[in-house]
Amino acid sequence: MYFFKKSKFVLSILAISIFFIFLFFQNCGSSSSGKATSDVVGTVDSGAAGSSPDDIGEDSTLPPKEPVIKTGLTGVAVGENHQCVIVSGEVKCWGRNLLGAVGNGEQRDYATTAQVIKSDAVDIAAGENFSCSVRSSGSLSCWGDNSFGAVTGEFDGRVYSSPVELISSGVTQVSGYKHWGCALVNTAVQCWGGMSDYSPLVGIGLEPRKIWTIIPSGATQVSVGGYHACAILKGGEVKCWGQNMMGQLGSRAAGNVLLPPDVAIERGATFVSSGHVHTCAVVAEALYCWGQNMWGQLGTGSNMPYMITTPTKVISSGVKMVAAGLAHTCVLMKTGSVQCWGRNEFGQVGDGSIETAYSPKGTSIKGDATSISVNNYTSCAIVLNKLKCWGRENQNFEVVNAPKDEAL
Repeated sequence: MYFFKKSKFVLSILAISIFFIFLFFQNCGSSSSGKATSDVVGTVDSGAAGSSPDDIGEDSTLPPKEPVIKTGLTGVAVGENHQCVIVSGEVKCWGRNLLGAVGNGEQRDYATTAQVIKSDAVDIAAGENFSCSVRSSGSLSCWGDNSFGAVTGEFDGRVYSSPVELISSGVTQVSGYKHWGCALVNTAVQCWGGMSDYSPLVGIGLEPRKIWTIIPSGATQVSVGGYHACAILKGGEVKCWGQNMMGQLGSRAAGNVLLPPDVAIERGATFVSSGHVHTCAVVAEALYCWGQNMWGQLGTGSNMPYMITTPTKVISSGVKMVAAGLAHTCVLMKTGSVQCWGRNEFGQVGDGSIETAYSPKGTSIKGDATSISVNNYTSCAIVLNKLKCWGRENQNFEVVNAPKDEAL
């Protein structure tokens, strides 16, 4: 009996010892792996290889391998008669939808938001009757009216009421206007759509095909306008191409231009926006504009001359972002305030009136804005995780001359 009791005691001591030795080696293994805990707000695309926060690698200062899906309201795109937002990776759209611009598989107007993409969206763009979204995987999907190739890059006259993949990988940013779009693909600028005699692509002598590579490498941002587009290169220079009937390319070049010399402003541009036939860029926190000025959209204090072909300084400091529309312009200041000017018959300037503004006018947004987007007659801003819009309402064309909250 004594032998069995002693044996049980020895076995118990042995089992406990083995257990603690196991824990010791487990702790050693985990502490030496070099994997850091991510403190990034939001979630990472779980469907992509290496996208877990634990896959950051040996250097804990490196970012995740895949783009991070941020929480809350992170993106807004204003189309001609519809809008889209990104909310925690989801794409939601609303507005005129007879040509599928809302993208939820139906063709009826929506006064409230309809879900288009359930997760992992990182950028959004909206044109006249189409929309596009970039996913965290780097793919680009578009939906809506394909009469000019804005959805698939190939003219077929169809309506695509649900997203269709256009580019499979490498996309980091997208921009759209009217019937065409451009995307940043591994620092190249690729464009599609607009297949008509007046399109910026066919108009500059390019033969119709699915996608054109306009700038092969080195671009950091692209913005599409009504008849032209502009891009910023890594050195901070701005290049514009397309039609130049109102000097929107920043030069006196006649006719249409594929790749002109750099726009004549100092290097260091951080943001560019192409409107219908005018352009604005942020350089060292100053704002420069050029092109058509008939409605005071250049913000120079007058609508004379009607056309300015060289960049003109409008705001000397403190500018973070600019959005150019049909004939009005808005800026997001570093303070988080929003200012607008130009054509204003639907209140798209947001100063409480419907009078044309020839110089920057303050809106009721005095701080906390993080992004802005405009189109023909509508302006929107993200403020404290809420969407505020002003100008022409989608459904009833009513005038909203001051920012108001939109229900999402």
